[in-house]
Amino acid sequence: MDPLTIGAAGMALKGMTGLVRELRQSRAQKQAFRDMMRTELSKNEPKAAQRKQIEAASREFIRVRDANGDGALNSQESGLKQKQFNEIDTDRDGRMSLDEVRRYMAAQSKAE
Repeated sequence: MDPLTIGAAGMALKGMTGLVRELRQSRAQKQAFRDMMRTELSKNEPKAAQRKQIEAASREFIRVRDANGDGALNSQESGLKQKQFNEIDTDRDGRMSLDEVRRYMAAQSKAE
């Protein structure tokens, strides 16, 4: 057998040894690994849940106040002081759109 074949066989054997070690782990070790993975994966869940809450709150904010039914709020409909209305109405068209409300609420939640 040439040295290259022996080296390749050794690498394969080393890989198999690692696999066998992995399979021989105790149930407790496997469970600990699963728990760790769940924890790591769930770190993104609060962000997703927060996005859903912001979306729902933004829609509700507009739905409750939209007297003329156009899907956006003018200054009077919003019930906000002009300064705060202007802060939310970023495109300065005199109407607060759902996107503007959503962005404002998201920014406020990050600031807290």
